[in-house]
Amino acid sequence: MAAIAGLDVGTTSSKAVVYGEDGVVLGTGRAPTTWDIDQQGVQTDAEVLWRSAFDALSTAAEAAGVPVHAVGVASMGESGVLADAHERPLAPVIAWHDGRDGDEVDELAKQLGPEEFGGIAGKPLRGQFSLTKHRWLLRNQPATRAATVRFDVGGWVVRRLGGDAVSELSLAGRTGWLDVAARNWW
Repeated sequence: MAAIAGLDVGTTSSKAVVYGEDGVVLGTGRAPTTWDIDQQGVQTDAEVLWRSAFDALSTAAEAAGVPVHAVGVASMGESGVLADAHERPLAPVIAWHDGRDGDEVDELAKQLGPEEFGGIAGKPLRGQFSLTKHRWLLRNQPATRAATVRFDVGGWVVRRLGGDAVSELSLAGRTGWLDVAARNWW
């Protein structure tokens, strides 16, 4: 029997479901996503998110008892991973709801103007985007300047599962990095 899995890497937990060919649920799994909260804000390690996703998927696959042939991944849209050329994370993953990037939002508003940003990104400028979080990291954690790869959380998990470096369009559109008209990074 062939099976497929759905995996959601969420802010509070990763959830996985394995389905048989007939659409019947064969197994489920859940694992918490843990975050560190300090004076700077809310963050976690990319490996913590990977472990949560892997544990949820492994639990679901084990419960199903059949090989999983494909996995679809969804995730928190705005959080992202900055990595080096070997795809090793260089900084923590800042939670989408963390507000430490207020100065970066103001700076972008002055550089581009809210209308121009909205015309490119398709959304109003706000601190929820990984774009402003990554700008904060570049300013405050110099090691991130070596970043050559940027993943959304779902793309990071797909890559760790052995898939291609991809970003699903609706998640990419929530990062602030996507030129929605060109469907390309800006």
